[in-house]
Amino acid sequence: QRLADDVLQVLDSLQLVKPVLAGHSMAGGELSTLGAQHSDRLAGLVYLDAARNPTRDYSELRNKLAASGAKAPSPSPADNKSFPAYRDWQMRTMGFAFPESELRNEFDSNPDGSIGRYRTASSVFEAIGAGVQKRNYAKIRVPVLAFFAIPSSAEENVSRKYQFKNAQERAAVEEVHTAVLNYIQMDERSIQSCVAGARVVELRRTDHYVFIASEAEVLRELRAFVAGLPRP
Repeated sequence: QRLADDVLQVLDSLQLVKPVLAGHSMAGGELSTLGAQHSDRLAGLVYLDAARNPTRDYSELRNKLAASGAKAPSPSPADNKSFPAYRDWQMRTMGFAFPESELRNEFDSNPDGSIGRYRTASSVFEAIGAGVQKRNYAKIRVPVLAFFAIPSSAEENVSRKYQFKNAQERAAVEEVHTAVLNYIQMDERSIQSCVAGARVVELRRTDHYVFIASEAEVLRELRAFVAGLPRP
């Protein structure tokens, strides 16, 4: 609620009339709250892999992944020696990289140019997480566009270019993969059943950061969505 109130205050201060709001990941909470409480102030909502149920308990799936030994790659000291080196590592492992300006906002820079500590304290994420509620789309009265990142294979639940070490690991990760797909389908049906005409777009061979990993497709769908909105 507090985050949604912050957004509303920005709309007031900038005197924005009927904007389209787009949010990623945790921002789905603000989008849903604003849509439920202030649809009259908005033209539309865009969920960038932000329409998943945040109250769902994924601990069992995380434990299965950990027990299987499957682990996403992490950067080496050489990859952390500079921000360009880190971006090169992202390109090799994820197929895309964050803008350097974003990374410099995320991490401190050491005197030698290497990447320092992560700037945002874990308590910030914990505070946001403590206030999450199951998404209630029933009161939203504006058009909705919702992107969902869909893992195309079991491996993608670990990392984009992951390779299994053995059959046991593969079986465990495939079990997790099946559960994840079922959860995504539930979340898609939830928003479609509550918001008439909600457009759901599934993006494959992508990443949670769909607006970077699948930029062209996201922009194409977003522009079509905005062009189709009712004019005041």
